[in-house]
Amino acid sequence: MEKWLCPDSVEEARLAASVGADALFVDWEVHGKKERQSGFNTCLNTVSFADTVSMRSVTDLPVVVRTNRYGAQRTPDEVARALDAGADRVLLACPESAQEVERFLRLVDGRAV
Repeated sequence: MEKWLCPDSVEEARLAASVGADALFVDWEVHGKKERQSGFNTCLNTVSFADTVSMRSVTDLPVVVRTNRYGAQRTPDEVARALDAGADRVLLACPESAQEVERFLRLVDGRAV
């Protein structure tokens, strides 16, 4: 089982391997998340594109970026930005259909897992 660290800072990303992390999980999902997680003891990360680029530069660990739910206007840009930031893996948050997953995979186009 892989252990993913969800860093809030470049310093946490830098230290991730030393604490046994197998990958960095960078969560870009924000749309509707606050409402879905209302009443639960969870955290909402606000890691930016620039933060992700900086995190990628300080570690050799795989970087996993989770995008927002599929949106025809938003998702192509988010996938492109995640790949530009150095993501090794890109995840789609909360897919609602097989068609969304297929569209997402076409956008990633084998450039990440």
